[in-house]
Amino acid sequence: MISGLKGGAQKNILDVLDFMSKKEMAEMAHALVEFTSKKRRFSTDQETVGGPIDVAVITRNEGLVWIQRKHYFDRELNPNFVSRVAASFRTDPKRRTNASTKRKPAASTKKPKAAPAKRRTL
Repeated sequence: MISGLKGGAQKNILDVLDFMSKKEMAEMAHALVEFTSKKRRFSTDQETVGGPIDVAVITRNEGLVWIQRKHYFDRELNPNFVSRVAASFRTDPKRRTNASTKRKPAASTKKPKAAPAKRRTL
């Protein structure tokens, strides 16, 4: 999309990317896809872009993180699937999230330090 821009517009966008946060870049990507979809819809071009938009950020440290993701079906229409998936998360420790598998820190086995003995003066 950016490569199709004319003149200095491409350079301006690429220069701005250096100063954007991941969230802002995700918002920009969403806006560019949405803009392309609307442009194709209201022009004589073939409508090749449309529908719900998925947005993810990929980094070296965090890997793939979904920012916005479409749902493929309505949960209310598929209660058996939802309950089955929820049950598998409760029973399979490999599928649990980090929050549910955090362990409490072990109690310390060290004895507390005794207060120093007071010196008597005679």
